Amino acid sequence: MTHDDILEGHGLGSMPLDESSSRAIALVPDPDDPIACALHGLFEQTATYMGEEELAQLRSAFDFANSAHVGQVRKSGEPFINHPVQVALILAELRMDVDTVTAALLHDTVEDSSASLADVEEGFSTDVMTLVDGVTKITRIEIESLSEQQAKNIRKMLLAMSRDI
Repeated sequence: MTHDDILEGHGLGSMPLDESSSRAIALVPDPDDPIACALHGLFEQTATYMGEEELAQLRSAFDFANSAHVGQVRKSGEPFINHPVQVALILAELRMDVDTVTAALLHDTVEDSSASLADVEEGFSTDVMTLVDGVTKITRIEIESLSEQQAKNIRKMLLAMSRDI
């Protein structure tokens, strides 16, 4: 399955070139498909500051994550892939680099699918694998002496600090 097939599956089709900038921009997605809307926003945002190779890496990361999470849904009933795409979109809006946005797309694959850190490293890079591993370790921190809310706040702070090197 190609990246365009996956995008097509979410109502995005192939990514035609924006005539004014020669950059790949997705067609307007179906507003009833939240994943298509988030993907559209992600690729539209990243196309403003990333090159074609970087955009291809993001498409590969989405392909990898989407395949890893096929058939998985969250307790809310939404497709599992929606959360990583939303996280990636937030980081793209902050104009984070391609490895950071890639890691956002992949961060749940190691925890919630059969994918391993070795798979992430093989498919992407050691830097991406390290970022995914770091996020995975942060979410596993357990602090018994603090309330659950305080622990969540500490996790959020550590995650924010790890992104702001």
